[in-house]
Amino acid sequence: MAAEEGALEVVKVLLRDPAVQARVNDRDIQGRTPLMLACAYPRIIDLLLLANASVEEAKLADGVTVLMLACRDGHSGSAIALMKADADPDEQDDRGRTALMAAAEYGHMETVLALMERGATVNISTASHSGCTREKCALFCAVEYRHTDVVKLLIENGATLDVASLNPTDKAWYEEVVNSMNQIVMLDRGSGLDLV
Repeated sequence: MAAEEGALEVVKVLLRDPAVQARVNDRDIQGRTPLMLACAYPRIIDLLLLANASVEEAKLADGVTVLMLACRDGHSGSAIALMKADADPDEQDDRGRTALMAAAEYGHMETVLALMERGATVNISTASHSGCTREKCALFCAVEYRHTDVVKLLIENGATLDVASLNPTDKAWYEEVVNSMNQIVMLDRGSGLDLV
């Protein structure tokens, strides 16, 4: 509970007790470990990791990892701390989703950038997982929820998308974003237009 509420000083005191340290990977009735409860608090994550909390064990029954939870909620500091502890940014849950897809879906630009800077693969798709009902990738998630800056960042970093997989409204919006990016590139290359 202290980890979930961000009570740093309480967590410090609790972790001094060897009996508490021995239970640092225990789960609550919803299957969450202390790392998962603390995903909004990078300093508490650091303390838990020092007390031998396991990034590998911090996973829900459906394969959702602590890194995915932190990224879904836009906690880039926590995501960085977890990746430093070897959390795999490309790990997929039972539906094939990754931490990058979660961050992109919710429009967390800083978290998307942190993941990519630490090696997240931008074009992983859910296609190979039997639990997925529709093929998605990080770019698809960002397009679906109209996160323009995230879409642009992903495209600039090599993300691709099967435009045919988009519904007509999303397809039109995506093409508009790509066209505006292409116009900016043309201007940057010196097309002769003066914007001043």
